[in-house]
Amino acid sequence: MAEASRVNIYKYHEDRAWGKAKKNLPVTIVTGPLGAGKTTTLRHILQSKRNLKIAVAVNDFAAVNVDSEMIASESKDTGVVELTNGCICCSKKGDLVDKVWSILKDADSGNVDYLVIETSGVTDPCTVVQTLEADFGKMFRIRLDSVVLVLDADEVVSRIDSGDPPVHPHQLACADVVLLNKCDLITSAEFDKAAKYLADTIPRVEVHRCKFGAAPLEAILEVREEASVVSGGAVTHETVTRKFNVAALDEKSLRTTKLADITGHGGHLADEHVNSMVFESEAPFRLGAFQDVLGPHFPPGVRRVKGWVFFSEDPARQQWFFHYSGRRRFECSIDPTPAAGQRKVRIVLIGTNLDVAAITALLTSAAGSAKEPVVPGTLDRSASDVATVESDDRFDLKTSLDDTSVIRFRMTACKPLEVTVEELEEKHGVDLNRVNLELQERVNYTTGPSFLTFDRGDDGEVWLRYSTQSQQQLAEIWPAVTTAADVLMKDVFAHVYACKCGW
Repeated sequence: MAEASRVNIYKYHEDRAWGKAKKNLPVTIVTGPLGAGKTTTLRHILQSKRNLKIAVAVNDFAAVNVDSEMIASESKDTGVVELTNGCICCSKKGDLVDKVWSILKDADSGNVDYLVIETSGVTDPCTVVQTLEADFGKMFRIRLDSVVLVLDADEVVSRIDSGDPPVHPHQLACADVVLLNKCDLITSAEFDKAAKYLADTIPRVEVHRCKFGAAPLEAILEVREEASVVSGGAVTHETVTRKFNVAALDEKSLRTTKLADITGHGGHLADEHVNSMVFESEAPFRLGAFQDVLGPHFPPGVRRVKGWVFFSEDPARQQWFFHYSGRRRFECSIDPTPAAGQRKVRIVLIGTNLDVAAITALLTSAAGSAKEPVVPGTLDRSASDVATVESDDRFDLKTSLDDTSVIRFRMTACKPLEVTVEELEEKHGVDLNRVNLELQERVNYTTGPSFLTFDRGDDGEVWLRYSTQSQQQLAEIWPAVTTAADVLMKDVFAHVYACKCGW
């Protein structure tokens, strides 16, 4: 035997006997149906991690992994790996194993404390658990702490009422923790109904009520906040951020112990008719045409839309994050960290039996490099939309004779409260920009095709925006606007009524 070979053999056995122990990496799986809020939950984890070094693996059924790109842009110090164009319960199972091995090398070097895996909405989490156990569990290289099931509370209640299965049984079988998300969209009675369903179905599972995935980090990961130690009994009024420590094996609740119960599960949760597509365009969407896509022309079978859009009406051509999920609920917010270079429309659609050619043609027709063309009857339509806004004295109107294709308005409530904008903001501490951004968010989250965007004036004021060029008039979505305004009058402006003395 060559001397080099003999030395390598000796070194191999020495490393096994006396080498540094490999790290046992804790893992949490975040799973749930399409649009339940898995990525929002993952973003909350990364925003709340403090000292923890967390790596994430994001699986997307579509060819473009919007979720991983969004997370990577927001969390520069987080290791993000993509598992794209397939499911980690079947076609991408081998990719998952390869990525975990890669992350383990970083963990052994001290660069990773915890791994969080986000599955796609059609992945069977039971198969992911089996894969991790088969490839890593017997070698004690990973420690599967928990499977966190994120559910859209509004969708669960809707399915209970309609008699449809609220949650796929494989997801329930794997869950150690349930985040009943979007609870701000349901009543207390509806929450009780959803909680009872979960208690009856999976009685020993932790259930946490939340919105925007914002549950305590200790409920999602197996971590503990370190004890607060103050030497000498000193008292401090400074804000102290305590570190998180990964729970030791003898401290953890060992929530995931059900491997034998899930044997035989596997494959997609959905049937073979689930498909996805990607639409890209160098030209922006025309706002009115996009409103029609979300309203009267909404494509059949679409269950999830996510990605980046921009509009020809935006002078700055800013880029927006766009999401659709649940019962026709939309989210549209400005991308705070846009990629360098030209803006581009890039969205992923997932659904059942999607007609890719027809949807591509529809979206292509909604895009155009020029501003929305003025159609016959615009002045009459604009006057009608103006009258709709003027019918509610809580709103101010911003009109332009040069551009009647878009109507702009904002909530101030100055007239009914008999105060000025300056008094509201300086004396009563009301942030009208935040009020209008919350109004836009509430309207877009209303069940049905209600969709608003916004822009900012030269003075930085936020103005809500609706195109007069769509088939759907502003009056048709105005009930959603007034309902949201009613909530804000109670939540934000209530103290203004009580204080008219000038103090």
